Amino acid sequence: MGEDTSVFRPDPALPAPRCGQKAPTPADLSPSASAKPDVASRGRKLRYLLFVKRLRYESLKVTILLILPLHLACGVVHVQANAPRRLTLSESVQLALKQNPQAQIANLDLAQSKQDRVISRSALLPQAQLEVFDRAQRLNLEAFIGRKLPAFSQHAGPFQLFQAGPTFAMPVLDLTLWRRYQGAGQGTLGD
Repeated sequence: MGEDTSVFRPDPALPAPRCGQKAPTPADLSPSASAKPDVASRGRKLRYLLFVKRLRYESLKVTILLILPLHLACGVVHVQANAPRRLTLSESVQLALKQNPQAQIANLDLAQSKQDRVISRSALLPQAQLEVFDRAQRLNLEAFIGRKLPAFSQHAGPFQLFQAGPTFAMPVLDLTLWRRYQGAGQGTLGD
């Protein structure tokens, strides 16, 4: 008999070839004279279907194991956020003192007076500075001397002036700074 030259269409029940695998040909799928290859192909199909089912089951199990704890954790946080908090008497007093606006204002005033004391003390400490100065200067001789000199022009310059260097200063006896430091310390005596 003649060979079938029609276009081969694979059975949709068979798995599609994977990357690197060869697609089945009609010769591979044609029934043979013995029944053993038919049983073997059915066995392969069954193993493949079992493998796919196992793979789906495992992926579902992994998905559940990953998502379920997250979902439960979110639910626990939500339940804990809505649950009423039980307080003892000492905890409620501490909470009321912590949230009291007048106590918060007093704490801010105390922190500010401490910083004022630090700032006033810094005026009593030695001061060091580094200065760099550069300028160009031009003089009006008529205005500087008060009259016009015939031998000189009206203006002199410009003169370039550059100065750089450190300066140190320390108050030896400045009662104003000392009293300011003492006054700033009065606000922090209560702590």
